[in-house]
Amino acid sequence: MGKSRLLVVEDDIDIGNMLKIYFSGMEFEVDVAVRGSDALEKTKQSLPHLIVLDIMLPDIDGYEVCRNLRTNMRTSHIPVIFLTQKDERSDKLQGLELGADDYITKPFDIEELRDRLKVHARCELIVSTKMDVLKEAQLILTVTSAIHDVVRPEHLQPGSVVCDVARPRDVSAMVAAVRDDILVIDGGMVDVPGPVDFHFNFGFPAGKAYACMAETIALALEGRFEDYTLGKHLTRARVEEIDMIAKKHGFRLSGFRSFEKEVTTQQIEAVRRNAKNARLTRAVHT
Repeated sequence: MGKSRLLVVEDDIDIGNMLKIYFSGMEFEVDVAVRGSDALEKTKQSLPHLIVLDIMLPDIDGYEVCRNLRTNMRTSHIPVIFLTQKDERSDKLQGLELGADDYITKPFDIEELRDRLKVHARCELIVSTKMDVLKEAQLILTVTSAIHDVVRPEHLQPGSVVCDVARPRDVSAMVAAVRDDILVIDGGMVDVPGPVDFHFNFGFPAGKAYACMAETIALALEGRFEDYTLGKHLTRARVEEIDMIAKKHGFRLSGFRSFEKEVTTQQIEAVRRNAKNARLTRAVHT
């Protein structure tokens, strides 16, 4: 795995150099910008994985830099940690409301900053049957042979996306009922070609079917009546074959579903908004 790219935006040359030396020896590739406009220009040239951002800069302030990052689709996902002398509660709230992931005040403990960076830089694959790891996970794929739900609301952090491919479901319906800051995806929808009428309301828009149903229909059009993607031994060749068959007959991937309903753009945005508010509330109380 290559080094994580860290962009430090700091107009104090001594602090900037100190952070560059310290983190360059810790599996980070560090770049430093002393002006907010320079930082935004650097993100156009090479996307950093993390940004440490001062607020009081000689041109545009850190708040404006963060606002620019969050409103640009290309940079909106980059974790931003404010590192600043502005230590009023209102300053912290303003930074977090703009979408910053963390807020550290000066003077600061460099080991604390290191630990915060490690949390936000971490992206690793963990395979586990232990539920306590879920609280640290942002993207979860769950597929067990349990006969009842195993993932409960209290197991998940705000903003988690859970892909549940188990049947029966691994994710409790209580997650959808009480956690509006979590997105659960438990299947997909497919656009079936032609003016189809299933004479049954699946809870989807007209002309859309479960992916498993669409697969069976596509295979039937090929004159093939067989088990196809059942079980866990699914090969890439089989995936590519069903993709070719689907395209041949005009099937198209349509979207995701969650607890038998279509996942809409509005729902995704609501989850993002609610997760942001939940993280903000947590940060203020820690």
